[in-house]
Amino acid sequence: MNKLLKSPTAHQIAVWLEAKQYERVLSHCEPFLKGKVKAYLKNFPAYFQHQEDFFQELYIHLLTKTFPSQSFKEACEDEHKFRHYFTKTIFNQLNTLLQRERNQQRGSLEWERAVAPFEHDAEASDRANWLEDKAQNNSLEAKQVLACLQTRFKQFMAQFTFLFPKIAPKLAFLLKIMARTRLSIDDLRQCFGDISATDAQQIAYDISIRSQYQEADDLEIFELFRPYFEIYRGESATAQSIQRWLNQQISGDRGRKGILEYMKMTDNGQLLEIQDKRVFTDFLHYHYQQEEITAQQALATTQIAEKKKSFWQKIFSPTPVPYMEAVTAQS
Repeated sequence: MNKLLKSPTAHQIAVWLEAKQYERVLSHCEPFLKGKVKAYLKNFPAYFQHQEDFFQELYIHLLTKTFPSQSFKEACEDEHKFRHYFTKTIFNQLNTLLQRERNQQRGSLEWERAVAPFEHDAEASDRANWLEDKAQNNSLEAKQVLACLQTRFKQFMAQFTFLFPKIAPKLAFLLKIMARTRLSIDDLRQCFGDISATDAQQIAYDISIRSQYQEADDLEIFELFRPYFEIYRGESATAQSIQRWLNQQISGDRGRKGILEYMKMTDNGQLLEIQDKRVFTDFLHYHYQQEEITAQQALATTQIAEKKKSFWQKIFSPTPVPYMEAVTAQS
């Protein structure tokens, strides 16, 4: 440990933190972190298989919470204080992760059990409505679960954007496609950058045809957008590979946790989670619909405020007087 943390020195690490080069610090400390996780889980054999998960969770916690904190930067001012603070932070977070893992294994409650049972009609006009109705027709607790899921999803997307700024727009775009939500020109630009007006118009035309967007399966839609990923993102892919990549982000792959894992919640020892892809798709549709409604309400509020401001300005703002008339009146 001493060898690890003395080259570079705590002072050098402090410089990196001040420059927000957090990944550089973690790259330096990675062997040390993995060793700590392994040594910790040796005391809990039942969870030893989750080493990689614990390491990834610890990595993200340090990257997004510990390193940006002022208290950690201050601890780097002293070599001994830094080693003590850093080790204590790791130990506390591992305790938190272990407790969460224990809670998850006490019982599993699927998301659909958290809301009232409902026979989903494939011909329902709006998938978001039935998801919301299920919560409204049940208890206040179910509504709170739905709100918490939205919060966790937003937190995941914010964290993903921070860690992977180059591919985050791609993930956000594909999730919107998966939910068959309305796409805007901003969505296209965020994913494809300087997309041409011709291509944007072609996409707008294609998705305006219900049979080609709302009713088509995912592979058909991915095939529709596949050429644009190649042209504007330089990604040579098939519809199947795009779908596989998206599923990996949702469900996780090779020990790496996906969106659904981060959206899990525990309540009195019971695990609340979305396990069905259809339910997750409906959740996405509801979530993006609510975002759109919120944005429209904010725009309407701004427009009303501007109208009121203009009205009162006309009343209280004096009519401008030409300079020469003002001078004559004063004399």
